[in-house]
Amino acid sequence: MNKLLDKYKKIPAPVKAGLWFFICTVLQKGIVFLTVPIFTRLLTTEQYGLLTVYQSWMAIISVFTTLNLSAGVFNNGMIKYPGQKNQFLSSLLGLSTTVTAVFFIVYLMFRQPINTLIELPTVLVLAMFLELFMSPALALWSAKQRFSYKYRAMTAITVTISLANVGVGLLAVSLAEEKGVARVLSAAIVNICAGLVLYVFNMIKGKTFFHKKYWKFALAFNLPLIPHYLSVTILNNSDRVMINKFCGTGSAAIYGVAYSIGLMLNIVMTAINSSYTPWFYQSMAKKEYQKISKLVTALVALLGGVSLLLVTFAPEIIRIMAPASYYEAVWLVPPITLSMFICLLYNVFAGLEFYFEKNIFIMIASCMGALLNIALNSFVIPLWGYIATGYTTLLCFIVWAFAHYIFSTSICKKELGLKKSIFNIKAICFIVLGVFTATAFIMLFYNLAIVRYLIVAVLCFVFIIKRKALIHLIKQMKNVQNKEKGGE
Repeated sequence: MNKLLDKYKKIPAPVKAGLWFFICTVLQKGIVFLTVPIFTRLLTTEQYGLLTVYQSWMAIISVFTTLNLSAGVFNNGMIKYPGQKNQFLSSLLGLSTTVTAVFFIVYLMFRQPINTLIELPTVLVLAMFLELFMSPALALWSAKQRFSYKYRAMTAITVTISLANVGVGLLAVSLAEEKGVARVLSAAIVNICAGLVLYVFNMIKGKTFFHKKYWKFALAFNLPLIPHYLSVTILNNSDRVMINKFCGTGSAAIYGVAYSIGLMLNIVMTAINSSYTPWFYQSMAKKEYQKISKLVTALVALLGGVSLLLVTFAPEIIRIMAPASYYEAVWLVPPITLSMFICLLYNVFAGLEFYFEKNIFIMIASCMGALLNIALNSFVIPLWGYIATGYTTLLCFIVWAFAHYIFSTSICKKELGLKKSIFNIKAICFIVLGVFTATAFIMLFYNLAIVRYLIVAVLCFVFIIKRKALIHLIKQMKNVQNKEKGGE
């Protein structure tokens, strides 16, 4: 034990922080995921669906009110104004508060038509705006902790908020008659209280609500990226909003449960991206395109295998996650999981665009995917119901990833002087086709568990055979990341 502690103490602070930030993310998502079976059994599908719809609208509206200031522009500001970090943070908080106040005034002027549009009662919309006022405080503070590698306080606060959300939620649901509203308000109250504490803390530290230079810099940097942020948010949330509109909150709840299972893949992707991104940037600088190609192919295969495992055990997971009234969600898990799988391809192809700062390409591809998603759902849901939404979402993610592939290939030709992409597209397409085919085959045998388990056995056998190559590549990637962070 002492030897392990000594080794841990010798780990560079950036590497140690990265490890704890990942653990923090896993704990946060894990707590939410583990409580889904509890709330799906305490709430009806209509009541649970209300929370799903609220969270979806919250994500969409927050893009406008907060301007996603805790993303891109914040880290750039930390570098640009190294001696004025607290002032920069508090001024961004002031900017977010001001923008949110403008939208709140608009809501008060047009309360009834807006309530009708988003299909939420006034009490929940007011709670949403209180969250929107306070949530940037937590987001900006967390971003500063990540930038400064201060993981202890962030981990403690994040876990505390997650546990408080569950505890207050269970108490509210058990005591209230309107259990759906109670669940939404309990989560909102926890987030508002945490945000208020950090809002005051950030303002006391920074003592700057308005600063012309900071506001101008932030708006110039983030406003052009709003279409991209909004498009990604729409891709991830508009399906539940539209299901609620056409099919009701019960159907939105079933879709939400299926989506939460598909998001398990995000935990794996978070782990991959935390290592892949710095490794990719360093490898690009060294022009090690062959090495990049091999690793990307291996990662696609690895994530494809994880996707198939989720699809295979979907019937069992659904039975654990929710009562029988949610069982239709099993038919949504495959397309949603495949959508998350395709997201890896987006990250791979878009990596080149970010590396060469081709932000216009990113925006165009994202907008294409979002607009197609809305158009298809408007047509498909009234005709074939909410199950079809999973497949329209998958199609949109494929189009999104394909657009980024086209742009990334163009970059390879113009910036690198290559005739084709640096990635092994044939191998990637072969893996993707194999995963899609296997998924369709597994779905045919959802009622025959033995067949599905045999498929898992085959996947495990393949992994055992190829384990050395995969482990070597992943270790190589991790070593580069550690060296890079250790030298910062």
